[in-house]
Amino acid sequence: ARKQEGVTTVMLRNIPTRYTQRLLLKGLQDLGCTHEVDLLYLPLDSRKQQNLGYAFVDCCTPEAAEAFCGVVRGVQLPLFRSSKVLDTCPAKVQGFSRNLKAVMKNLRKGKNLGSEFQPLVFDPATCRQIPLTPLLDPAAGTQVGAW
Repeated sequence: ARKQEGVTTVMLRNIPTRYTQRLLLKGLQDLGCTHEVDLLYLPLDSRKQQNLGYAFVDCCTPEAAEAFCGVVRGVQLPLFRSSKVLDTCPAKVQGFSRNLKAVMKNLRKGKNLGSEFQPLVFDPATCRQIPLTPLLDPAAGTQVGAW
């Protein structure tokens, strides 16, 4: 993938379809490339109960996104004996807030609101996963991308 200015969100391609979002996260953590990730979303086919072969990863800075791509590009994930090799490209939608809004809009449209369909969101300061609900609930006084 070519380097583009200002890219923080990348599409991670060639993910074996049996990977869940949690297994993908574990694989990326094992590679040591999730310390500046604030969003991970692995779309699922609800009928087949498997992923679509790609994920969206938003990083805190363009430099972090470039470093993430450098680590994962060309890697074969170890589970399920797949010959697929990971690749990356800039995502069409860029930035944490815009991605979260787009994902949730699509999930609501398809009525796929179960936790397995939702993106994983992380506090960039601590790298810990944070609950998605407060980010989506206007009554909680929190907006998407509030930090």
